Amino acid sequence: MKKAVIFIYLCFTIKNCIAQFDSTHYYLNSLQYKKSINYLKREIKKNAYIKYKNGNTTAKDVDEINLACIYSLNNEYDNCLKQLNTFVKSKTNKDGFYIPNKWSNYDYYISFYTDPDFYRVSVARPNEWKSFLVKHKHKCEITDTFFRKLNIPDSIYTALIQIGINDQAHYREILFYEDKYGSQSSTALKLWKEKDSLNKANLKTVMYYLDSGYNVLSDSVVGNFSNKCFLVIQHADLKTQEKILPLIKKLYEQKKIQGSNYALLFDRISVDKNNGTQFYGTQINSKTNQPFFIKDEVNVDKRRAEFGMESMADYCKRFNIIYKPKKTK
Repeated sequence: MKKAVIFIYLCFTIKNCIAQFDSTHYYLNSLQYKKSINYLKREIKKNAYIKYKNGNTTAKDVDEINLACIYSLNNEYDNCLKQLNTFVKSKTNKDGFYIPNKWSNYDYYISFYTDPDFYRVSVARPNEWKSFLVKHKHKCEITDTFFRKLNIPDSIYTALIQIGINDQAHYREILFYEDKYGSQSSTALKLWKEKDSLNKANLKTVMYYLDSGYNVLSDSVVGNFSNKCFLVIQHADLKTQEKILPLIKKLYEQKKIQGSNYALLFDRISVDKNNGTQFYGTQINSKTNQPFFIKDEVNVDKRRAEFGMESMADYCKRFNIIYKPKKTK
């Protein structure tokens, strides 16, 4: 049950950095990293002297970040770190802060640092990776004054980034091997085993902070990193989810998280406990490509609106699904 639901979610979120459905995207999904590297090098070189309209360099930024990502995937860790430092330098002003790109949707300090493509470099070169993150932490903060005010300790900052990386790591490879060789292929099963280990490690870290009184599920404590930690709970065992649900509800009532977080966790628990029945329509059944059965479906959009969520039709569009509500008499 959980694998199916998780896959629907990751298909929507798996790649923060990829904004272009081009050869790079194809090469990545086919695990042809060398071809992707060569392609991106050509694109970056071709666009090196192009002056984008009104200074908009978003496409070039994406290519440069993706190159660092693919170096990590291809186990070229020196090149990965070098490319990241080169990118950061190009986006830094005379005062040592990031130059915000108002045409870009990037939230630089969390969007690409938590990309799952950096899993390999973060594991192979942990000290260099953490050093890079801490060194440039203050540069990222200019893009988010709220984050700057939080003053997250460096050790927790790097741990939160690792949580984000671990949570989505390996999914592309799993999808590739399952599509090509089947869900029971030795490589796919091996990756799932490692994935389960990462999920357990993430949960252990998140629960440690919660038990220590550092609420990593609250926006007011860790900013947007709270969503990364929330995903860890979404991927946890049912007992843990039920334990955390009252805390999520309290945080929503205190306006410290989005209402959708409560709806997502409530439905996840309900689907597991009540034979696929949910209340807010957040859980998608990958077998039918439709939401699991929704109790009192005629009023679901009203309930969703109370939590500040979009309609079921708009929600399903995010997954390229045409919502087909059950007919009522």
